[in-house]
Amino acid sequence: MSEPYLPLYVGDYLRDTGYLTLEQHGAYFMLLMRLWSAGGGLPSDEGKLARIAGVSVKKWRPIWADLSAFFEVADGQITHKRITAELGKAGALRAKRAAAGAKGGAAKSLKLQKAPVAKATADPKQIIPDQQVRKEEPNGSSKKRGSRLPADWEPDVEFARSIGLSQTDIDLEAQKFREWWPAQPGQKGVKLDWGLTWMTWCRKALADRSRFARGSPPQRAPSQADVFAFIARKSQDDPGQEHEDRGRLRPAIPDLSAG
Repeated sequence: MSEPYLPLYVGDYLRDTGYLTLEQHGAYFMLLMRLWSAGGGLPSDEGKLARIAGVSVKKWRPIWADLSAFFEVADGQITHKRITAELGKAGALRAKRAAAGAKGGAAKSLKLQKAPVAKATADPKQIIPDQQVRKEEPNGSSKKRGSRLPADWEPDVEFARSIGLSQTDIDLEAQKFREWWPAQPGQKGVKLDWGLTWMTWCRKALADRSRFARGSPPQRAPSQADVFAFIARKSQDDPGQEHEDRGRLRPAIPDLSAG
């Protein structure tokens, strides 16, 4: 198996290869990379080595004359001491990681086998491991999230009746409730408990109706005829007062009969 990367010690390389030409540097690198991917050995065949370096056999011979000092030739193969050592380190590290992964997988499998299971429910097939049971958030938990008004929301009619709202009032307030909250943007339209929100809504509606019942109907502004009728009634008690009141009020009251 080819290792994913080739370690390069730049200082050592520059110190050992300072006398090489640019062409020799290129050939040296190509040989190192091919040795790394091949597992540390290449055939000691000048034709194949020349092809790896990308040059002709004739040109390869003087290049190899300088590069051969970096390699070892034995049993028809060339090797490189540093490449062989780094491949050994990489293989040992890979084996260590594989062993650790296998050990961790075995421990996890054993833990799952020993994990307790919940007691069987009415259906014996529905056995759920305890670790997979979702715990419901308590009412006071800060993790509890609100939601927007559900599309199938229905009002608590019994509560609305218990505080004094009629069925007609309940139907009207429920319709207003359904139209108001979905139209609210962002967090304004999000509530933790829509049941409590409905109760608050009903109490406010009842309070509004009570205030309206106690209030008086709006009064219209008196007309000119109303004013003069009042003065006429008043003059029955004091005839001399009528002329004075008409003169005082006339500038402030437009003559509706004019025009």
